[in-house]
Amino acid sequence: MNKTLVFFVSVVLIHQILCGGCSPNDLGETIEQNEHKNNDQIKPSSSYLKDNLAIVVWQSNLQDGSGYGVYGQLVKTKAENDEEIQFVGSEFAVNTYTVSDQTDADVSGYIYGSRFAIVWGNEWNEGGTCCSIRAQVFKTDGSSTPAAIGGEKTISASNSKNAKVTNLPGSELFVVAYQRFESPNTNIYAVIYNASGTNNDDEPVEVTSEFKVSGATADDKTNPDVLGLLDNKFVFFWENHVSENQHKISMQIYKWSGEGTISTFKVGGQITVSSSDDGDQTLPSSVHVDFYNQGKFPNFTYFAIAWQSSGSASETDGIYFKWCQYDYEKENENEQVNWITPTELMASQSTVGQQRFPAVEHVQTDEKDMLSFVWQGQHNVTVYDENNNVTYEIQTDVRASFFDITGQDTEPTRLGSDATISQKNIFGDSVPQISALTTDRFLVTWQDVFIDSSGYGIASQLMSSNKAPTVINPIEDQEADYGAYFEYIFPSDSFSDDDPNSNPLEYTANEKGETELPDWLSFAGSQRNFSGNAPEVCQTEFEIEVHAKDECDGEVIDTFVLTVVNLAPKLEKDVANKEVTVGNDFEYVFSEDCFKDPELGALTYSKSSPDPDTELPSWLLFEQENRKFYGNVPIQCPETFNVTLSAKDQCDSSTSTIFSISIERYPPYVDEGIEDQIALGTELFEFQFDDDCFGDSHDSELTYSSMLSDGEDLPDWLNFDSTKRKYIGTAPNSNQDLDIKVTAQNECDQSITQYFTIKVRKSDVNPSSHLKLFCSLFIFSLITVFIHF
Repeated sequence: MNKTLVFFVSVVLIHQILCGGCSPNDLGETIEQNEHKNNDQIKPSSSYLKDNLAIVVWQSNLQDGSGYGVYGQLVKTKAENDEEIQFVGSEFAVNTYTVSDQTDADVSGYIYGSRFAIVWGNEWNEGGTCCSIRAQVFKTDGSSTPAAIGGEKTISASNSKNAKVTNLPGSELFVVAYQRFESPNTNIYAVIYNASGTNNDDEPVEVTSEFKVSGATADDKTNPDVLGLLDNKFVFFWENHVSENQHKISMQIYKWSGEGTISTFKVGGQITVSSSDDGDQTLPSSVHVDFYNQGKFPNFTYFAIAWQSSGSASETDGIYFKWCQYDYEKENENEQVNWITPTELMASQSTVGQQRFPAVEHVQTDEKDMLSFVWQGQHNVTVYDENNNVTYEIQTDVRASFFDITGQDTEPTRLGSDATISQKNIFGDSVPQISALTTDRFLVTWQDVFIDSSGYGIASQLMSSNKAPTVINPIEDQEADYGAYFEYIFPSDSFSDDDPNSNPLEYTANEKGETELPDWLSFAGSQRNFSGNAPEVCQTEFEIEVHAKDECDGEVIDTFVLTVVNLAPKLEKDVANKEVTVGNDFEYVFSEDCFKDPELGALTYSKSSPDPDTELPSWLLFEQENRKFYGNVPIQCPETFNVTLSAKDQCDSSTSTIFSISIERYPPYVDEGIEDQIALGTELFEFQFDDDCFGDSHDSELTYSSMLSDGEDLPDWLNFDSTKRKYIGTAPNSNQDLDIKVTAQNECDQSITQYFTIKVRKSDVNPSSHLKLFCSLFIFSLITVFIHF
């Protein structure tokens, strides 16, 4: 097997393992910070200045012709694209004295007047003595290579190393701290400088002589860090060698008042920061978090202090930190330091190999404030020798973790697990630094063994923090049937995580305002699946919160309403329309299976009018328990009315049907016919038909009307008295037949009609004619009677 190929595969597998955790986002490509690429460039230091501008410094071997020299480069985000960085000006040399090695450079933040200071250690001085601390102030307009201000300064002439520098926010001052050996031990010293010089003559000037920071104990104090706070205060941190096998982190706060002896600058007493009694706590790194300039907590400022810790009970190192509120207006100086985390928290999680060289920075996003930690981690790499035997090599990488400090006075909250920053060249990446630039933009630098082809180089990567997931398709409201099994899988595209190479989101759910879901409902987050048997309750709404969380604990919540719906009764059979005649009893019992409750519960029934403005007849009664309509129909006019029959369950859900009841009534009828009549011309005609000619089944009083059979009015000579059923009038002296129509009508406008004829005859004959007519009629009558008998 080709060992090179096998080795490469092993690298890829380890890379996949290392890239997990709460990974920030790479913005653009990793760039090589140094222009000069020969030999090694190592030990970067970086700091944010202003207006998205940062300074990165490092030591470069043989570039100045004599050992290591210190070099720097300004970088900033591009104006047209804040996801890329660009160099500002050229790489520049920091030190002018080039004899021997210039090492361990550190750079301050922004000093009033567009300045910054760089300090470093010189291995051998002009006189052949060891280890001085030097400094150089630079000025920049942010658009070109910075210019040195004044000459290179010697801060401490001999036996000094590990210098750190900080600016005092809002002032022209910077403070340099360093360790100096003075037999029989090593102590921490400091000097304060004015970067603008006397009368702003651009010649930096020492404003205090060298003063001793650490206490007068016999223990060694090494590896200082110094941090500028508000109100002209600054704090020193260092390793205190309390015993041969144990180092602790100590601190001392000072305030520059501009006058008095240096002893009067101390604020309170010396404080032991690390609380562990196990092993060593070393290499402190600190950051000032200025919530004051965000308009928050005017009496407070905050800082974090991180360090590496190696326990005697373990072969691994870890990165730890504390979070502090500093109330600089308290009268009692010893009460001004308030440790929000009295016991240190662990910034690193890995227990594999050593975790070393921590750096900490304050990173802001639109949503939160974070402490961002970077450090050098370790991992094992599988290597095959020429005989394909497996061996392991320990290699280093750059790792990071993030903590939410938005709730300033509460313990910082870890955002996900550790992430690996140096993801491309994971062998030999070490000694990282981190600097915030602008909102949610920060620069991580480290020494990288593979960044170029000639030894170590300085790698820089612009990054942004993890983005919380977002809701892109809100989950729709859902319904669960009363007492039935419910299951719902919300769509996979409901949420989005826009971070590159992000892991699948983790889903949890709870009822709004509660920590859990209702007892009947369960949720399988990996399947996005809700399920359970809905309770047998009347319609109830549950507000369900779905939490989508990424590996950095970035979270978004979507809420939907889950309604347990009681199913209304169902109409199984229609109710037929009914008919009834006035004056009779009405009764109707509808079938028990006319309605059905899906939940098989008992139903109650009711009647009503479909028209809310109309009431049902008072005679119509209803017994819901027997499902019976009944009543005696009064004498009334015919009508048809609608009845709404409703079935309601125990949850007041109802279903209705409508049927009609038709009231029928018999119309008047003809009982006896009306005989034809004779009217003689010029003589008075009177005729009254009997009241039993017409009848009414319901004994209602009838009214009468009369007209000619063709619908025309009666002739003028003939009148009809409807109340007396009587015709009266003097007929004309002519021969004519009048076909008469008589109508009987009840109060409901029901009617019956019959016809008879009035025969009108002339009366202009002599008396004998009348006598003859009379005799003829008399004889006719006698004959009729005779025949009858």
